[in-house]
Amino acid sequence: MALNTQNRDRKSESGSIIIMTAIFMLGLFLMVGLCVDVSRIYMLRAEMQNAADAAALTGARELNAGTTGIDNAVARATSIANTQGFARIGVTISSVKFAANPDGPYLTAGDAKDPAVVASISYVRVETQAASTPILFAINVLGTSQAESRNAVAGMSVGINGFCDYFPIALAKTNPTVPFPINTPIVAKFKDNTGTSISLPSGFFVVLDTPWVTGNGADETRDAVAGVAPRCARLNDVLNFSKSPSSNAVNGPKQVEDGANTRFYIYPPGNQLTYSNAKPASNVFGKNPGQTITFHDYDNANPATFLAPGQTGLFERRLLLLPIIEPIPNADNPTGSPSGRVKKFGYFFLRQAVDGNCPRKEKGVDVPCPPGTTAAGDILLEYLGDDFIVGRGLFDPTACSSNLSVAVLYR
Repeated sequence: MALNTQNRDRKSESGSIIIMTAIFMLGLFLMVGLCVDVSRIYMLRAEMQNAADAAALTGARELNAGTTGIDNAVARATSIANTQGFARIGVTISSVKFAANPDGPYLTAGDAKDPAVVASISYVRVETQAASTPILFAINVLGTSQAESRNAVAGMSVGINGFCDYFPIALAKTNPTVPFPINTPIVAKFKDNTGTSISLPSGFFVVLDTPWVTGNGADETRDAVAGVAPRCARLNDVLNFSKSPSSNAVNGPKQVEDGANTRFYIYPPGNQLTYSNAKPASNVFGKNPGQTITFHDYDNANPATFLAPGQTGLFERRLLLLPIIEPIPNADNPTGSPSGRVKKFGYFFLRQAVDGNCPRKEKGVDVPCPPGTTAAGDILLEYLGDDFIVGRGLFDPTACSSNLSVAVLYR
């Protein structure tokens, strides 16, 4: 009798274990489902925040204290979702607003272009369109869907004193800390620098030293001018001039031409530089002989010159950051040593393509240098001002700073 009772108890326990296991498995399934749904929510939230951050930074880089900066900020912040792939997951930009202070008040683009406030606009606030994540498992906890949007604020940093991705030439200027006239043509004239000493007058430039591995440095000089070899330097750094044959009067202008003109969708033979590693500018007007364009017209795509089908240019490719030094010899360099101390960095616009072999004859016809220039390798520039946002920079609180800044995220 006792044995039968024990058997019944064991059968009862077996049934209880099955029920408990079923309840546990159901709870585990619900917990896994909740984790899946929450993970999907956080993934979309992260992508939306990335899109807002990218759009705010892109928009802030376009600010220029004028109405064109407002328009460009809206256009490029809005398009960032399409160009960087955020649209594939349903993230789009809902609004782009502007303010003089990070805490606002934030204005629409139309109000921000008011002449009374446009010069003070320094911050961009971007918000994404609300997007929903359908809930698959945890409907009782999270509902049928979760909708939300994200936002970001970006603006100008404090004045920086370290600069990256600068154009690898040093431009001499009397009183280099005094700005050039804004939006005025400036001809930077090529100067040979392969002797033991140099005389560098105001208005002339030399190619800066570029490290090379093999050969005589021609490829490296060309690639550096094309922007393939980025570098960084600070105010008051001493930069060495190139002593390579690639920067002498015979070869230097050609290397400057080949590197600079990738911005105009002009590539040297041999496939050393291509669209994949040296993108053109978004407007290549100025590519053909006799063509030149101001920054104002370039900024407004007037005239609009399109690239080859399927090729996308970069707006900032014709914006050049140049180290500015004193003419040589000077008090800091009385012997004419082939080096110069950076007194200032300036932001310039490249108005036209560079000709490294002019004037010349082609099939008996005289070919002059591009408008405004007189010799091979000369570069026609336009100064854009002291208050400008550059691509990349550094800040050392122990050193003096410039008025140039970089775009940074504030929140």
